[in-house]
Amino acid sequence: MLFMPLSVSPEEKRLAYIFIDTTNRGIIMKIGVPKTPELIEILELIDKGELRIPEFQRDFRWEINDICELIGSLLSGYPAGVLLFWGISERRDRLPSRLVEGVDERRANPVKLLILDGQQRLTSLYQLFYREFVELRGGRKHIFFLNLDKIKSGELYDATEYFSLRDYRRKGLDKRAKQYERDLLPFNILLKEKELRDWFRGYVRYQLSKREKDSNTDSRSTA
Repeated sequence: MLFMPLSVSPEEKRLAYIFIDTTNRGIIMKIGVPKTPELIEILELIDKGELRIPEFQRDFRWEINDICELIGSLLSGYPAGVLLFWGISERRDRLPSRLVEGVDERRANPVKLLILDGQQRLTSLYQLFYREFVELRGGRKHIFFLNLDKIKSGELYDATEYFSLRDYRRKGLDKRAKQYERDLLPFNILLKEKELRDWFRGYVRYQLSKREKDSNTDSRSTA
């Protein structure tokens, strides 16, 4: 088993981790500096099906406020709790497990790790970054955005906006022009380098055009 902080600041590197090895050699406990793989590496393991949830764990229960609070903590650089994984790739008596909600079963590799603590946080982050929408209890689908204007003004805990799938389409937020107009960056493109680069190019062009129009309007009003 491995305890690992989800977010680690330089000050926290004094914290210890505990690694418990339950092999044939008995129980061995080691203490040292925190094990902190990049979050993207953890999400990739989930997407590959190598990091799963044991069947005895409850289903995904988090609500919108929980997800927004987690995003605010990460944007602020605060620790977002500890993750606990159990390495089982070499064990014969494996526990029954299931994929994290949203993972494509057709592409899944054999399981290597089980999530013992952190399921709600990791399921939220996986769906935010890898899926078109986050699916909450009852099949409710929501799309999440970062409000760049609020991030710029330092309102990090208020920088997350979300819309039901119906409102997302009704408000035209599936179109980049409307996203630019409202300063809303979709979460689900943040790990897609090319798409993210294209989005920001369009956003910069929109901001420059808007600034030029505002300048022309001011010039006419003072003429």
